[in-house]
Amino acid sequence: MGTVNVRVRGIYATAISKILYDKGFNICHASKKIKERFGLKETLTPPNVTVKDLEHRQGVLVIGDYEEAKAVYNVLKETVKPPITYV
Repeated sequence: MGTVNVRVRGIYATAISKILYDKGFNICHASKKIKERFGLKETLTPPNVTVKDLEHRQGVLVIGDYEEAKAVYNVLKETVKPPITYV
């Protein structure tokens, strides 16, 4: 698996972007504020994975290409304690 491009949206976007960026994921389609905070350049690269709020905002949904989404999911599961997982 090469570079994984991740789009992050929602109320947890800054924290999740930081976690994934620090783990080597490429944050794409970032908001202006996140680009400023992390010194990211504008990119139109399509994401392999999107991380966004659940409707009730009590967690996030990770969707995208299976292997890449699984890698993002595993990083979040290992980093965010306690994880709440719905399959």
